[in-house]
Amino acid sequence: MAEYNFSVDEKHTVWLRTTTVVEANSKEEAEQKMLEYIKKLHAEGDLSELYDCGYETNTESLETMTVDENDGCATIEVMDEDYQTLWSNRNG
Repeated sequence: MAEYNFSVDEKHTVWLRTTTVVEANSKEEAEQKMLEYIKKLHAEGDLSELYDCGYETNTESLETMTVDENDGCATIEVMDEDYQTLWSNRNG
């Protein structure tokens, strides 16, 4: 009997925690620098620079996304070994 491989992809939300060091003369100055930095990255729409510092995934915060939360796009897909989608929760 032959064996066939399938993949099930699921989209979730999860919190990532990045720890970074800010050099400053006081805690207040460090807080101000950190907030300016994060606001700048947020305004640019790209927080990936933070990930260079390393991060940990809070797996306890892992939650399944619904199709509605994903702007109508699938959040579960079943694919064959050629990565052709056989089923998704977008189209039932």
